[in-house]
Amino acid sequence: MAKRKIYSSMFGGKPAAASSKIQLPGVTSPKGMKLAKEAQALWKSGDYGQASTLFLKAWEAAPDDMRLLVYVTHILGELNAQVQAIALLEAAIARHGATEEICLIMAQMAIRMQLYDIAEKLFHTAITLNPQNESHYVNLTGVLKAQEKYDEAISLLQDILPIFPQSGKLWSNLAVIAHEQDGSGTFNFHLEAMKYGSQDYEVLNNYANTADAKPVEMEFADVGDSEAAFRAAIKIDASRPQARVGLALILMARGSLKEAWQQYEYRLDPVQGQETVATYTHKCKRWKGSNLKGKKLLISAEQGIGDEVLYAMQFPALIEQGAKLYISCDPRLATIYKRSFPGCEISGYKDRLTHGTRFRTFPAFETDDTGAANLVDFEIPLASLPNYGWQNFDILPDMSEGYLKACPNLKKEFQDRISALNLTGKNIGLSWRSGKLTKGRGHSYLTLELLQPLFELEGLNFFNLQYSCDQDEITAFEKETGHKLHQFKDIDLKADIEANLAIMDNMDLVIGPSTATQMFAVSLGLPTYYLTHGHPWWLFSKEAREVPWFSKKSHIFPKTTNDWDKPLEDLVAATQALFATV
Repeated sequence: MAKRKIYSSMFGGKPAAASSKIQLPGVTSPKGMKLAKEAQALWKSGDYGQASTLFLKAWEAAPDDMRLLVYVTHILGELNAQVQAIALLEAAIARHGATEEICLIMAQMAIRMQLYDIAEKLFHTAITLNPQNESHYVNLTGVLKAQEKYDEAISLLQDILPIFPQSGKLWSNLAVIAHEQDGSGTFNFHLEAMKYGSQDYEVLNNYANTADAKPVEMEFADVGDSEAAFRAAIKIDASRPQARVGLALILMARGSLKEAWQQYEYRLDPVQGQETVATYTHKCKRWKGSNLKGKKLLISAEQGIGDEVLYAMQFPALIEQGAKLYISCDPRLATIYKRSFPGCEISGYKDRLTHGTRFRTFPAFETDDTGAANLVDFEIPLASLPNYGWQNFDILPDMSEGYLKACPNLKKEFQDRISALNLTGKNIGLSWRSGKLTKGRGHSYLTLELLQPLFELEGLNFFNLQYSCDQDEITAFEKETGHKLHQFKDIDLKADIEANLAIMDNMDLVIGPSTATQMFAVSLGLPTYYLTHGHPWWLFSKEAREVPWFSKKSHIFPKTTNDWDKPLEDLVAATQALFATV
């Protein structure tokens, strides 16, 4: 649920087109052409293993055809065929030597397969061969960032920017990498990037992702704020999804929902990457807003579990329209959805990764080669539903009482376990960071040390809701401060969402950053205090701090500077006030 960063590729070029759009180049070798066509046919049929092997043989038949080499490396990258790709890399260098052209071709293939260490070596070689080529440094700092080698990347940029002081891309990379490193203010770096790259898609997109962080400094050239920058990038290249998705999130945060949902459809573009885009196997007709009375609608799961829970609040309205819902979801949510949405069919999804493509199936709904097409009338990806219901803030559903139900038996079990602790006062569920914490995301979250003032309030008991937590961190905190964070150490809070919900349903308040844990609390109708990094897109309003699906006692505490001092001060005061008269 954190604010998303939709940064452009930092590797100095437009992302490759979707696989289905790639055409065979003009290959001069008849045998190479024949093998390439056969490989392409195998690829389209889904036989990726044989296809990747045959593509490699096609190049071997015409090893001096650079167009074929570019094409084959692109395909192997798309298929994530690492064994064949490395064999091709070795063969190409053995035949042609480590030329600048060969290094760049091979490095782009390595990037597509996320073999960043190999790409790093190839870009270093390219720089040795041609140190005056600015794009090599852009590419190299990009792969250093991908490996979280921030210090090395920044040191390189500091050395090279005096040589290329008017490189918008290098300034933009510096801004993004410095921000990823520690979250510090890097707006001036973006301004330098804009001086020289205001007509560059990637520079605009990167600028747009931070421009709203300092509204007093937004007057620059003809670009202005984030929305204007995203629109300028789209004007440069309307086919690329990153700026469109970024624009969608800005429009959501500002309450311009109708256009926001239209732009948000670009999240499904394969260029977004396998982590965010799944290839569905159900073969169903897409629902586009027609009457659902008496119809069967398959809702396809996507994105993270927190977003799944957020968008699940649309299900009751669809049921009221007379639709029979077939809901796919994260398997951890299946029993919760069955209890919360009676009469709906529920299936946990199952993913398989084949040569770089993530195929998503719904076993309970797909029994033959037709997928779910014979079972339902229509299908729609979960986050596309708002296109046909959430057109403005005023008609968002009132879910302040909650819409998911914890297991009654589990709730009672944890109620008894809490009672056995013989505590007095109010119980607070606490989390402080995401379960997926990279160096670049750390500044968006908190630490137990920062939350210590909460523990000093009288009459409050704190319970751990942080999944994937560092037990050493908790032990050290308790030892150093003398405060207690109660835990149910026999429960895996990440794997067992049923237990997670049952524990928090015994809490008087849930406090934490913008993660799935907080969304679980909202879905139960619990008082929830959010510590957010900036203005969250999921408020769907530029003014609102309370939204229709929040309990009336819930509140947002946004961080608008580089530290948590002010929001934490406000949070502690609000927590104290909430229970002052109880």
